Amino acid sequence: MTYNVSVDLDGKVYARNVRRRYRDFVWLRTSLAKLFPAVVIPPLPEKRMLFKNNRFNELRILGLRRFLYNVLSQDFLSKSGPLKAFLSPDNFEDEKKQEEAKIRSRKISDILTEYSSHFKSALEFDLPKEPLEKMLMLKDFLVDSKRQLQALVTSCSAISDNFYHINLQLMKMTKAFEELQKGEDGLIGKVPSEKKLSMLKGFHTLTQAHNDNRGHWSDFLVDAVQSEVYNIQAMEETVQTWMSYNNQLTKASAKMKKYSNERNVKDVAKMEAEMQEEKQLREFVAALTKIMLQHNLRLIWKSQSVKFTTDVNGFIESQKGNATEQMRQIYAVCKAIEDFDAQWVVPRELGIDGPSESKATS
Repeated sequence: MTYNVSVDLDGKVYARNVRRRYRDFVWLRTSLAKLFPAVVIPPLPEKRMLFKNNRFNELRILGLRRFLYNVLSQDFLSKSGPLKAFLSPDNFEDEKKQEEAKIRSRKISDILTEYSSHFKSALEFDLPKEPLEKMLMLKDFLVDSKRQLQALVTSCSAISDNFYHINLQLMKMTKAFEELQKGEDGLIGKVPSEKKLSMLKGFHTLTQAHNDNRGHWSDFLVDAVQSEVYNIQAMEETVQTWMSYNNQLTKASAKMKKYSNERNVKDVAKMEAEMQEEKQLREFVAALTKIMLQHNLRLIWKSQSVKFTTDVNGFIESQKGNATEQMRQIYAVCKAIEDFDAQWVVPRELGIDGPSESKATS
């Protein structure tokens, strides 16, 4: 399956009529992560999503568009080679290979040069004391946040599933009442009473309200909370990348300590080269630390989490009026059901005692 990747950003349409497979989106994100190590790359929806009903494609497309929108919204990502190749209508496979070769040839010095331009303000901050301790605290916080969010996803999903079940049963109930009315009309040969018509109309209205699943708050929250889980996972990836480079630095520093304890170094040229590598790696890890704490965290918690809270609050406020109206409809239907027996007329032709027509309809 392929997806239309065109995105409208500030009135400008990107990649009109360009289609890509899901694995092409994965390639783009993976390439961006390699190009900008330890920088948060907008997340993709999972290949196997939570929903398994007919809304799967709708949610997948929404997630892919959200990914592209977030990539295009960040200047340094929007100008990257992998994105240009991805959005190119022609020769995508050839351009992919070219970009992969460029990424493989990059050195730490190349990345540092780019980062000094892209993240100038973040790099102006002082390096915190005990960076490893900070990152371990951040890692624990992300794990705990993700666990809580996943619990929310599970709860909202259960509500959503039950909501679909309620909707299905409402449809069956409406159909059953319609069939009941048809049978009675055929037997008695009379026009249904206003109360019966009101009851049937109430069921139709209630069923229609429940049938609008996309507007139901549980569906909205599942999507919103799951998106926040993806954001946390994207942040976790940057922590893992930082840990990897920090481990390299630890090993390189151990070598330097070993050299300092040696009286006569046999290969001086090798030692000097490794000292230069250790120095550059130390500078790189320091830069990544500042970017992690001053760019990534601000991006996630200000641009993503604050937006998430605002969106959810706004949606719930908009649903208050809808909820009040739906409760009014539910009450009307329940009242109609309560009146059903009182106004039902037993066909006299069957010879069964029952309420008289005048009494029942008075």
